[in-house]
Amino acid sequence: MFLNEDVRLELEKYVEQGSKNSVDYDKLGSVSSVANVDDEHIKAILNAEEIKADLIRHSKFKVVVDCVNGAASKIFPLLLEELGCNVIKINCEPDGRFPRGPEPVPENLEAVCSAVKENGANLGFACDPDGDRLAVIDEYGKPIGEENSLVLSVLFVLSHNPGPVATNLSTTSAVDTIAGMFGVEVFRTKIGEIHVVQKMIDEKCVIGGEGNGGVILPGVHYGRDALAGAALILQLLSEKGETVSSVVSQLPQLHMTKVKTEIDNKPVDEIFDKLQKISIGAQIDTTDGIKLTFPSYWVHLRPSNTEPILRIMVEASTKEESKSIADRYLKQVNEM
Repeated sequence: MFLNEDVRLELEKYVEQGSKNSVDYDKLGSVSSVANVDDEHIKAILNAEEIKADLIRHSKFKVVVDCVNGAASKIFPLLLEELGCNVIKINCEPDGRFPRGPEPVPENLEAVCSAVKENGANLGFACDPDGDRLAVIDEYGKPIGEENSLVLSVLFVLSHNPGPVATNLSTTSAVDTIAGMFGVEVFRTKIGEIHVVQKMIDEKCVIGGEGNGGVILPGVHYGRDALAGAALILQLLSEKGETVSSVVSQLPQLHMTKVKTEIDNKPVDEIFDKLQKISIGAQIDTTDGIKLTFPSYWVHLRPSNTEPILRIMVEASTKEESKSIADRYLKQVNEM
């Protein structure tokens, strides 16, 4: 797990103030090594109560996997082979030389999409360099969108073990729709994996994650894990006996637009106050920036944690509506 906010602030204070008790690096702690960590990780996924490996093996999926030459380049194909898949590997040399944009977003997935079509694969998986974000490509070579990696995982877990779900404020409301089908609560948190994880622990959530493809399965570990997400989705497909595109077509069809603007000298708090006053009829959440939820769409505006920019995220029922709303709020913010 990442450090939570309280511990992180304590660490920052400690570093800034310095310490009279500092020692040289070689006088602190000890070094140990653990063998076969890939095997242990795979074993943890196969032993998770949600996973029935024999059923997945019976389906004999043909899968293309693209690990962007990152940390999952060996272990991701190994897991798929353990699950009986015919694995076609691309960008699976862990040399850290990324042959595409590292994020597993549609514009970076041309190679894996083409490979799915060329090889007649059932589906494709792609991850980011550290293997915690999962993208899924359907049998036609079309990315289903990172948000749906979590939505499919939530759908599968809740169908077997209905319970609370945790995710951040910017994740698709399709999660809420799926949770509603099973009569369970969704807890929304600030952006950041540790906030989701802490809520999962506090509320004993059965699954959680973030809409960037980050699936968190407590039975494996409290961290985003592309491998765990892939196993859940293969299990879902095995049980339903349907294609990826068929299953995705049954999900809520929502569209998200993300824009940003520089905020070097913008009075962000004043902007948020003004938006609250003029957003008649909206549910307002100020947990992280400001989120305005209307009957047919939502808007989330928040300052970036890492850049001097304001991010604006909108989800609506069509691409056109989503983009139009995002453009409108971007114009409003810049005028303010």
